[in-house]
Amino acid sequence: MNKPSDKKARMRIGWVTFIALGVLTIVEFFISLYIRPSTPYLIVTAVIKGWLIISYFMHIAQVWRRDKDSK
Repeated sequence: MNKPSDKKARMRIGWVTFIALGVLTIVEFFISLYIRPSTPYLIVTAVIKGWLIISYFMHIAQVWRRDKDSK
């Protein structure tokens, strides 16, 4: 059963992830403006953003997590 606190925690994680993605997008913008060559830094930020999206929005960890019912 989903408790209200579970839903609040999931929503908080979602919002923090969303804000982190926004901040990383701004960082990418300034990296592309002021750092040359910018490609290595942009690749690193893209990998971090991809990891955040896969981990928190696509719930990829649940794919490999064993269900409690299937033993």
